[in-house]
Amino acid sequence: MKHFIVFLTFFLFCFRVQAAEDCKKAIPTDAVLFQQFSFGAEFACVYESSSVQDNAILSFYSENVSGSKLISSNEKLISLEDARDGVNLPDVTKLKSGAYQILWDYPNGVDVINLALSTGVLYFDDATKELRLHPFGGDGEVRLLTLVNDSIAPATLNFSNINASQIFDKNSLRLKGEATDLRISIEKAFLYSDAAENSKTKSYLIKGDVVKVAEYKSGFLKASYKMKNGKYLIRWVSLSSVI
Repeated sequence: MKHFIVFLTFFLFCFRVQAAEDCKKAIPTDAVLFQQFSFGAEFACVYESSSVQDNAILSFYSENVSGSKLISSNEKLISLEDARDGVNLPDVTKLKSGAYQILWDYPNGVDVINLALSTGVLYFDDATKELRLHPFGGDGEVRLLTLVNDSIAPATLNFSNINASQIFDKNSLRLKGEATDLRISIEKAFLYSDAAENSKTKSYLIKGDVVKVAEYKSGFLKASYKMKNGKYLIRWVSLSSVI
């Protein structure tokens, strides 16, 4: 087992070295390389170019005997400040399905964008925001809340035009999965009559109250709360009140 781990570590190291060499040959000569990813016959590079002011560039390439060929580039996904600081940088992988996955791993969850290659063009396929919530119940198990963006039809948005802030905009997401119980995590969670800031009421739930949510809309969760009289109160609470 020890020998296998050593071999695997060495194998991955060689992959990274090869990807770095491929990227240095493919990106502009004045570019600064931040990250590189190898997928066998393809590779991806994150780099800074003087042609782009505020963002780093993520480019996908294919490799053949005659050299590398650009598949597609995006200048809107990664801020240049993050790239220079080495924070909030995504991991890029190629799935068994052939799709490419861009994943940002944060302390409280992950953001994922999946891409599909069709007739040589790289397109947006789908996006997921998965939030890790506070442990619920005596088992200490972390609850997950998954939001998805399926409002964009597959193979209609070119990779070069994807903007992460738009893809993960609160108005572009919906709740994935069945209704689930969540616990209020702030001292006062005000109730809203609708999924809008201007519908705030004077009523509120307190930290530790349990609600069942089955719908997400524009940064709010539709919550069902069982009152002491046994009846259910259905209102909206802000997403931040359960994170």
